[in-house]
Amino acid sequence: MKKILLFIVLAMLCLFFRAEAQSQIRLTGRIIDSLDNKPIKGATIKISANENITSTDENGEFILTTNEKNGLLIIMRLGYKTVEVSFNTENKESFTIALSTYHSVLKEVNVVSTGYQDLPRERATGSFAQPITEMYDDRVSTDVLSKLNGITSGLIFNSNTSEAQSGLDISIRGRSTIFADDQPLIVVDNFPYSGDINNINPNDVESVTVLKDAAAASIWGVRAGNGVIVITTKKGKKNQLLKIGFNANVTVFAKPNLNYNPNQLSSSSYVGLEKYLFNQGYYDPLLSDTYDLPVISPVIQLLAAERAGTISAAEVTTQLNMLSKVNLNDQLSKYFIKMLQTSNTL
Repeated sequence: MKKILLFIVLAMLCLFFRAEAQSQIRLTGRIIDSLDNKPIKGATIKISANENITSTDENGEFILTTNEKNGLLIIMRLGYKTVEVSFNTENKESFTIALSTYHSVLKEVNVVSTGYQDLPRERATGSFAQPITEMYDDRVSTDVLSKLNGITSGLIFNSNTSEAQSGLDISIRGRSTIFADDQPLIVVDNFPYSGDINNINPNDVESVTVLKDAAAASIWGVRAGNGVIVITTKKGKKNQLLKIGFNANVTVFAKPNLNYNPNQLSSSSYVGLEKYLFNQGYYDPLLSDTYDLPVISPVIQLLAAERAGTISAAEVTTQLNMLSKVNLNDQLSKYFIKMLQTSNTL
């Protein structure tokens, strides 16, 4: 009796597994690259509704079994975009799926140039400063260093020294040298620069880094005692496309008010002052100096000619009245400022 029952149970299990096996349907397909149609090995294929997972072989082919009539295939591969494809087992089709490469956009890395090597900001040791590129480019100057004034921390432009009268007097975190050269070391494209800084076109500068502490001395030695200004110029790169750029500067200012000074003498007042000084003998030494021939005003010339009897008093009065009506500000506005406006529009 026991043998009969065991035989019945085994028969029922065989029928169950046979029916289950018959309900399993095979999904086949091939994964290729969308660019060159080459097979992709190692791509992962799974059904979204269950845990059935397989991968492609060397020919990019895969076989996946399922008992679902329809569903969604998910195809994944490192370096490629994930693709989802719906399937229906009643069609019994073989899939050919093309994957496109995934181009990730790398974030810009801020680089600090020490003049010896380029390092990311998080790896750079020591104290350094870099002006904001947009602020540096927006400034108008004929030299590289003047554009750094006011936008670079720790960099001081001394304007009240004798060196500043003939050029630039710069100090980084104060003066560190007593008798020797106290100017910072200028490094251009990884080499110390001893020429005239005005020879470098500011438009050719790509970045400027100011090294402010002893970390710079470990690279450049004692010459870095007063700091280092590292200048990197623009260069072409391999396989770089042609780039053409230009910049333009526009300066807008209000028309100057030539009558802003309330203490400015009018022409009539100035003529009266010269007549008073002439009568007091103030200009007699100048008129008697026939060696140096100093310059005297038209009013003094008329008064001297009247005293010498070469011109009548009526003529002197007429010409002095004409000089009293002359307004220098009107002449500046008419001939100087209008000429500047005309030249700027040409």
